[in-house]
Amino acid sequence: MESLFGLKPGEVALIFLDLFYVLVITLVLTAVFAVGFRKQRTWPVVLVFFVILFLATWAAGVWITPAASLPGVSWVSYVIVGLLFALLLTALIPLSRSMQSARAREAEEKAIAIVVFDLFFWILVIGLIAAIIVRYVRFSY
Repeated sequence: MESLFGLKPGEVALIFLDLFYVLVITLVLTAVFAVGFRKQRTWPVVLVFFVILFLATWAAGVWITPAASLPGVSWVSYVIVGLLFALLLTALIPLSRSMQSARAREAEEKAIAIVVFDLFFWILVIGLIAAIIVRYVRFSY
């Protein structure tokens, strides 16, 4: 009996187990790293951090073969990948600027950054979702 995308029911259950691991790991990492944002800790920054970290952790985690084939440790690859991506994303968050900067220049830079970031964000999200789907559809457990 086949179900979603030609996967067997047991494989669908494993996908949901992977999803649960990634969700818990991403929530914990987002909470820990959000404390470090302090001045940058606005909800849009935390939300974007969570979405990118969630999808990147899931996409990379499903493609990495666990180092140990022991039962119950399949989540370890998600923790390692999630931590690496969280560190990378934290390094990419810009530091807060001083109030002495020219407001006109800031407004112009902000408008350009929003357009570039918006395009990059959606391309990244679509690419990560595609990587997740290809892994589950093309390669079975």
